[in-house]
Amino acid sequence: MKSNKTLSSRGAAWWVLGLAALLPACGPETPPYEDLPLRDALRASPETLAALPEEARLDLALRLVDAQDDIENVDAIDETPARAGVPSAAALVRGADEAREAEGKDALVLGSIEPRGDDLFVVRQVALEELPGGGLDPASLEVPSDEAPSITTKALEDAALRGKAGAVLAALAQRAGADDRIRITGWPAGVIVVDRTVYVNASWLVAMSALEPNEAPSLAPAPALAVPKSPSLTPQSVGGNPYDLPISLDVCASDVRDTCACASSNQCSHEPADQTFADANAECAWVSADPLNAEALCVLALMSVHNVAQCVEKGSSLCVPVEDRDRALEFLLNIECRAHLDACLEDGKPASTESSGRGSCNGGSRGCDNSSCDNGSCNNSSCGSCNNGNCNTCSSSSCKTCRIGRGDLDSDPIPGAPWSDALMFLAPVAYMACRTRRRS
Repeated sequence: MKSNKTLSSRGAAWWVLGLAALLPACGPETPPYEDLPLRDALRASPETLAALPEEARLDLALRLVDAQDDIENVDAIDETPARAGVPSAAALVRGADEAREAEGKDALVLGSIEPRGDDLFVVRQVALEELPGGGLDPASLEVPSDEAPSITTKALEDAALRGKAGAVLAALAQRAGADDRIRITGWPAGVIVVDRTVYVNASWLVAMSALEPNEAPSLAPAPALAVPKSPSLTPQSVGGNPYDLPISLDVCASDVRDTCACASSNQCSHEPADQTFADANAECAWVSADPLNAEALCVLALMSVHNVAQCVEKGSSLCVPVEDRDRALEFLLNIECRAHLDACLEDGKPASTESSGRGSCNGGSRGCDNSSCDNGSCNNSSCGSCNNGNCNTCSSSSCKTCRIGRGDLDSDPIPGAPWSDALMFLAPVAYMACRTRRRS
């Protein structure tokens, strides 16, 4: 067997190939930016959208406006059922978006989460028939400590809040009787209303800022982009794309085993995910030799993605680096490392090493905010009783402080902007640069 070697810069190519069709040179075959689903842009980091040419952001803003206004019959608005083990707003939004994607629908730009019985919620499209004239004071947007805007995006977000995006938020808040507006990132939606809270996607704000007069100083121009040659369109053993990583190690391994079913006939023609193998037949023969090997290949591929590795390292520095297959197998034997990887894929943060209770909650509290969890008379020492009814069925007056917690969704993107984030959006940036040159 060939000796295992440290992955080269192609180590993350298992998911980069998902962008293969997006990275050709500036020819007519380059797919237009507007063909990318809105969910991809909304889940991208605000910094990524801020780096797009102004023309590209304007195109995106107009698509977002069209999507939120494209409701012929307000009484027939989309409702998507959503369930989650922990009914946090983030988990419910993601669950509903996965269902919408399976039905061929794009992300909701404006939506609300509403209860429909025990453990069942619906994510519902929101229609705004008319907007008030003015925007919002940027100071009215609550910014959690882990969601603070960067210098790159703050001016753009503030401009959006003072303009048309702010008018949309004001109308939604008035309609829902919302007391709070909270900045979030990474959600596959623009704005989501839950109880008396409006969650505002910073990437939506950055895109919508293109509709406002350019009063803020222009950002320093980015260096010229060298558009790389398109990678091979040949699939690999480990599939996936940067916008939609597998939700768990088990899901990834199952896909690998399905792909490597060709090993029985020695007719595997795809490109090996681990370039230390001579070809796909050799890689799939190794995968088939032991049930654990498919998981090891996934670990090797997933941990080559900077954001994933960074998230796992936050959980335990003993889990990194994963340089070769032998190290990947060691990783799998460490229960803590496996737990951190699954948690990072699912929630965008490593598994908690603290007790699950918060305040008076004694467990089951992960989807709640602090005020709800500290209120035993409402929750009966469990946030589940409060969240499942969306706070509307509690008899105690103290339920006024209870609400569905924000939760965390950032499996993609995880905070930070390493090289892999830049590569994710080379395609739209390169396309818009090319299109601008062709128009000039």
